[in-house]
Amino acid sequence: MRFFQYLGVWVFIFSFSQELIGQILVQGTVSDENNVAIAGAHISTESRIMVTDDQGYFQIELATAGVIEVSHVNFETQYIMVSQSQILTIQLLAQTKSLDELQIEAATIHDVLKVDPVQISNLNSLFGENDILKYLVTLPGVSSINSFDAGISVRGGSTTENAFLIDGIRIAEPKHMTMLVTAFDPYVLSQSDVYKSGYPSIYNGKLSGYVDMIGQPNYEKGVSVETTLGIISSSAKTSLAWGEKSNHNLKLSGRYSYLGLVAKMYERTKKLDEIPNYQLGDLTLSYHGVLSDKWSVNAYGLASSDDLPLHLDADRMYQMNWNNQSGVVSIDRALNQKGRLTFQIGGNRSATRYQNKQVSQRIDSEYNNQLALIRLDQPILNQLTVSLGYKSEWTQYRIINGEAIARSSQMDNHMHSVFGDATLYPNPNLTIMGGANLTYYLGEVSLLDLSPRFKIQYLLNRLELWVDYARTRQYEEMLPFFTVRSPIDIPVPLGSDNQSAWSDQVSIGASHQLISGMSLTASVFFKNLKHIKDFSAGSRANLEFESITMIEGKGYVQGIEAEWTYNIAKIEGRINYTYLNSKRQFDQINGGVYFSPPFDITSNILISLLYRLNQHWSFSAFWTYSSGIYVTVPEGVTVAKDITDPSSIANYIPIYGDRYNYRLPPRHRLDLGINYYKELKRKNALKISGGTFNTYNRKNADFVYFEVERKDDFFVSFVPKSKMVLPLIPYLSVTYYLNHKAGSHE
Repeated sequence: MRFFQYLGVWVFIFSFSQELIGQILVQGTVSDENNVAIAGAHISTESRIMVTDDQGYFQIELATAGVIEVSHVNFETQYIMVSQSQILTIQLLAQTKSLDELQIEAATIHDVLKVDPVQISNLNSLFGENDILKYLVTLPGVSSINSFDAGISVRGGSTTENAFLIDGIRIAEPKHMTMLVTAFDPYVLSQSDVYKSGYPSIYNGKLSGYVDMIGQPNYEKGVSVETTLGIISSSAKTSLAWGEKSNHNLKLSGRYSYLGLVAKMYERTKKLDEIPNYQLGDLTLSYHGVLSDKWSVNAYGLASSDDLPLHLDADRMYQMNWNNQSGVVSIDRALNQKGRLTFQIGGNRSATRYQNKQVSQRIDSEYNNQLALIRLDQPILNQLTVSLGYKSEWTQYRIINGEAIARSSQMDNHMHSVFGDATLYPNPNLTIMGGANLTYYLGEVSLLDLSPRFKIQYLLNRLELWVDYARTRQYEEMLPFFTVRSPIDIPVPLGSDNQSAWSDQVSIGASHQLISGMSLTASVFFKNLKHIKDFSAGSRANLEFESITMIEGKGYVQGIEAEWTYNIAKIEGRINYTYLNSKRQFDQINGGVYFSPPFDITSNILISLLYRLNQHWSFSAFWTYSSGIYVTVPEGVTVAKDITDPSSIANYIPIYGDRYNYRLPPRHRLDLGINYYKELKRKNALKISGGTFNTYNRKNADFVYFEVERKDDFFVSFVPKSKMVLPLIPYLSVTYYLNHKAGSHE
């Protein structure tokens, strides 16, 4: 009942407005110098703001003659005087900026977060590492589980229920071991659309969130180079543009980390005699080419590799490795009336390995995926746009158990999907979209699943309202290799007794620009989950697909998000809050009673502040608070001892009852940062970033372990101990730019 009371309050606050009837109707399209449509451009008058759709189309009404402002973060602003109804064709000139000037900026449009890099390093350059994923966890409704979990939880969903895509094509998830470093480099993958609900029909296969990344080409002719020396990694990046009109652009970014040196500063457990020498590396590239006024090509490649040795003592030596490779190629054909036909192919591969050399144990897991897609986007008249497509996908899963005599277990599946959306613009203020995804799944089981989508957006003056509904499906789940999530978890497809997991989500929200540079956004959401997956307690005992039992359950999530943003003059600030209640239920777990999973993070608060002193100096502060996560602790202990041998040593074995029966204390921390930027001669530049992570050294519990406390021969207990992985850490990085565009840094 309280959930619906909150819903009524938010709808009342944001829906109080009076519609103005315009007398001048202006419509048209916005594109770049190469006639590529610009989505998300702002069309503004004194009283109204519109946003261009995926085809660059807009409609806006004026009460009297006046000036229209056309703006986009990556292009130069234009001002157009209009005195009568007309159709405009607007071309914006590119505004080239380098990564250090970029600051990620999120604009909420019917529950889609548009993430553009603008001054990213000022706000989120912890340890000198610029990263898109680290920024996402600062958004309302998105959170991380702990410091060493590279996954994200979106609106109370599991970290395994999100899809990462490049240009609409799903890629392997190149996770590194910690949230300090991930493999998505914003130098190449500079823009992202983050969907928490209201998904277009092209997206399916995951229940919670979709992060679709693309690159922004740099068509300034010549070569530019960027090198960074940081406290946990170093990187080298280059961009090359060539051609008669600089219509070809290649970007390449490589990074190698020496995180093991930092790990040696902080002992993880008292039992470790040698801190793991964790090493990682990744490589990202992109190519953008405009072949003619009709044809263009985009290509992306991403590879990462991780190595983690664990030498606990002379008798326990483990080795973990994992690597990922992904590639996407897109060919676009421009059609009449701003239409577009897209052909795409993609492939990704993931491989993990676990070795215990003392017992000659080795377990390998492989995941291979290949897909092809064709998509048509076409405006019809001035008030309707349709998007239609077909996708074919093949996936192979493999587990290899053993070294000298290896046992191989393999499964594969095929998926064929047709999808379509129709977007209607009845008037300049109203947008209505309906669509569906129809997927045929063929594996151990055959399924035909329909997933409908619907949303409405209303925009008037500085007020935006939206409501959306979407059903999404998921056809695989990750089997934890250990008792907690790790990068070597094993993907498992549906078995013969399984159905696809599905989520029905409804979201209602509003965004109000209070004054220029200040806005307030809020939304409420509800998810109903069916056939969600987990695994039986014995599934890890024998890692073969024939022995893995996938169980099904249900659940729900309900929550509220709110964010206030301020960006005026030299000061930029954000405050956001998320409340959610996430519950799950399985007949085989906790006696069939609903329980709180680890991603049931009830409250999450974030406050960030950026102050630009001048063109050289900027200062940032970031504070976050989140409720503690749920973990599993033993409820008792049993003693195993050879009673026939009085000198034998007793073994103490914990007894586990319900899962997720203990909640860790809340987590919070303060990060401080300072940046210095200086343009040098010959188009070169230098940037120095420094600061502190966890400034007041909050002892946040990242994981729990247990120690045996023995008072005498008859009284023994297991005492839970929490461990802080990341205390106060200072950081420093130096970046040098070669052939940098002078004067572009703010």
